[in-house]
Amino acid sequence: MAECQVCGSDNLRAGDYCPDCGAAVAQPAASDSGTASAPAATGRLIARRFGAPTGEVIPLAADRVVVGRFDPETGPVDIDLSGLPDAAQISRRHAELYREADGRWYVKDLGSTNGVFVGRGEGAAVTFGPRITRPEPLESGDEIAFGNARFTFAGGG
Repeated sequence: MAECQVCGSDNLRAGDYCPDCGAAVAQPAASDSGTASAPAATGRLIARRFGAPTGEVIPLAADRVVVGRFDPETGPVDIDLSGLPDAAQISRRHAELYREADGRWYVKDLGSTNGVFVGRGEGAAVTFGPRITRPEPLESGDEIAFGNARFTFAGGG
């Protein structure tokens, strides 16, 4: 059995991702004589609505991605949040998520109208700091708000 480090759910099934929130679940290491290295950890955003994970997981498919809304004049973005109920609060080029060479992820506001906020804590005890003004390091389990759209960050770092 493995416990999800993001939502705390006990995951009785074997698998790479939590069935409740979609976060990666640490599996016990296999005891073999091989020296295969573990794959590089990738980040994910887990959408939240009304304080709970929705089950929608957005993989961070590159080491640097732009979060925002599609606009016919500026074109597509890597993570298009146009379809969210909170899309009106999200700028065309709202934020950038990027991974440094050491594997640590950061979020940076790209001059958005409604800001980027990082929340730390667990469950109902998540506390959001003020609007970020410089790149902010992320830890698995942190919440990120792009305007009013909230996500849990899960991944390497």
